Amino acid sequence: MLNNLSIDCQSLREKTKHHVLFLTCDCPYFCPGQIKLRQTRRELDRLPLLYLDVDNQDDGIEYEFWEGLRQTCLVPELSAFDQTSKLKEKLVELRNTALLIFGVSNALWMVIVLTLVQQKDLKVFGVDVIGLAFLLIYGFLIILQFLALLGHRFKTIVHILARTPWTLSKRVGNNRVSSVESENSQPTR
Repeated sequence: MLNNLSIDCQSLREKTKHHVLFLTCDCPYFCPGQIKLRQTRRELDRLPLLYLDVDNQDDGIEYEFWEGLRQTCLVPELSAFDQTSKLKEKLVELRNTALLIFGVSNALWMVIVLTLVQQKDLKVFGVDVIGLAFLLIYGFLIILQFLALLGHRFKTIVHILARTPWTLSKRVGNNRVSSVESENSQPTR
């Protein structure tokens, strides 16, 4: 039993030694793919770095082309940033106006409701005025919301129909060819 224990201790020491060496080594990569990636990076780092504008055989013509293309297509225009500040100012003004209208309408609503609550004997069509006011106002809002829903659905279906590619086509053999293609093509014999 003592021999088995010494063999187990020895194999444990070897495994531990292997793990310690592996963990303290330079390489943080564990799988062969990652090791190959690191070797490839080292080889690429050894290559000289060439600049397109200086180390090119066409005296920088290609560099000028790409730089011009980059300036034209990728660099934003400064006028766009100027319009952003104007847009921010207009949005702040719109927000302030909307909040003012909302606040005034709420205050007016509270005054009307409090005035109607104090008039208990006032009746229209045999119904309390405040109940009738709630019914009329919220009924109007629901009808308005329903009409807006119908308008939105109509605009959506028009948009879908406008974006759908509508082509007139006729069958030529087993293939479908659009009318434009069939008029331009010559029959082959």
